Amino acid sequence: MVRFGVLGAGSIAHAFCKAISATDGILQAVASSSIERANAFVEEYGFVSAYDDYEALMKDEDVDCVYIATPHSFHYGQIISCLENGKHVLCEKSFTLNARQAESVFALAKTKGLFVMEAMWTRFLPVIREMQEFVASGELGQITKLESGFGFDVSPLSRPRLKEPELGGGALLDIGIYPITLANLFLGKPKGIRSKVEFFDTGVDATETITYLYDDVECTLLATFEENLGSYAWIYGTKYKALIPFFHGAEEAFIYDENSEIINTIATPHDVNGLEYEIREVISCIGENRLESPLMTWNDTIEILQQMDEIRASWNLVYPDESE
Repeated sequence: MVRFGVLGAGSIAHAFCKAISATDGILQAVASSSIERANAFVEEYGFVSAYDDYEALMKDEDVDCVYIATPHSFHYGQIISCLENGKHVLCEKSFTLNARQAESVFALAKTKGLFVMEAMWTRFLPVIREMQEFVASGELGQITKLESGFGFDVSPLSRPRLKEPELGGGALLDIGIYPITLANLFLGKPKGIRSKVEFFDTGVDATETITYLYDDVECTLLATFEENLGSYAWIYGTKYKALIPFFHGAEEAFIYDENSEIINTIATPHDVNGLEYEIREVISCIGENRLESPLMTWNDTIEILQQMDEIRASWNLVYPDESE
């Protein structure tokens, strides 16, 4: 049994609380900048305690692991505070603003003997793991091309954090991390990176096209806050090709032959919403006294952040809170 504390009361926190019903986790405490929002979570999900002070939750002796669902710029400081208070941590992606911050977190976690993991739920989805096995088996043939994108139009939304540099805004850290993760899962670390970017007037990235360079494989990744693309991934092999619609939260994938006819379908519907798989992993790892998950290692987090650091450096995009 792992008793969770939840920092933040936004949409992803709602998703987490719904998913935990399909696990052995316990919703112990919730904290928000608004006690009204925190109390609403208590009423909806049955938390034991509610706080309008994040530090108070971190000091709650009945909380074993803290799930951090706040804007990107807060993650580093909040993870450090959780660890200093003896709490295991599951933190939403992007885990920190940059790789240096993540390295500091993991060094402290190792010293404290505490479990820490980035909440990149895509890595734990059964369909994604089955597709990895399918590709590794050679049934698709040798991969020749990968195309993946994720996008939605933020202009109608009242979500200023997505455009605010002070909150770690921009498409790259929020949704670009998904196609980047997919490329790493199926192709490994790129040998080089090229990108084109368009900015919001706030100075953060609105749309980017990223080319990952591999030997004999074309890889194009797209992320945008200006168009409702949904999310998709095409993987082309010398034998067949595969489509993973809604790849970041995938429940199905389709294999096509050379005539574009579906010859195989991989499907695993979520028990709840897909976050349950990463929660189960956290509970399992803590129960086994692991400091990191073999499916989402500390090095995995650092590697992806280093790639995003390189991309942002080519754009001269630096966040105000990148003091580490």
